Amino acid sequence: MPADKLAVSQAARKLEKELLNSNRLLASKKELEQSLKQVLELAGFLEEQSDQDAVFTSFFKQTANLRLLISQFKELEQKLGELSRSLQEIEEARVKADLFFENFRDYRTYYFQEASKALEFIKQAFDLYSFEKAFFKPQFSGSIDLGRAISDFELRKEANSSFKVKSENLASFLQHLLERNLLKKSRLDNEGLRILFQNSNELFVEAENAKIRRLDRLCKQLEGDYWES
Repeated sequence: MPADKLAVSQAARKLEKELLNSNRLLASKKELEQSLKQVLELAGFLEEQSDQDAVFTSFFKQTANLRLLISQFKELEQKLGELSRSLQEIEEARVKADLFFENFRDYRTYYFQEASKALEFIKQAFDLYSFEKAFFKPQFSGSIDLGRAISDFELRKEANSSFKVKSENLASFLQHLLERNLLKKSRLDNEGLRILFQNSNELFVEAENAKIRRLDRLCKQLEGDYWES
């Protein structure tokens, strides 16, 4: 049965709205966590005092509104239990939704403890997909002077202010840039991959979903990590 394009479009727009709303509501969870911690810390303090002071019980009975404290704490327990059950009920659907969205992921931010690992990641990615060339573009046109690097690494300047680099020269060229702190905000492109250097050890990558999945594994093999967002 063919997809109902109107229904799909409407559902996508409504989903976007509800995700924004859900994230807005969840943003207040920090306040809830702090309040719950305060409740438990205060209850713990009072319990500790009761263990240490023989006159605590009579004084506490006189001072505190015990019926209110008991009823409010029981109400809190009930609401937390309901929340826990609700979260358990939606967990399976949440996992399925996550898997569904990941099928469409065409970007990822990878980061490594060392810049050398990031460069190795790029080298292996190019080897993995047998890319023959890349196009390097600095953050701003004319912002870096490549000087002898153009001849040393056989670069060819393109019309869009980028430089064509053969894959066999890419690793040494990137190392050359790293040693001169010239990688940040620069970009590498080819027909199947786009890499933006957020920093020398942090890479924002755009590629088709199958490549992103494979690059995720490569990142882990090189002891790196990646953002889920």
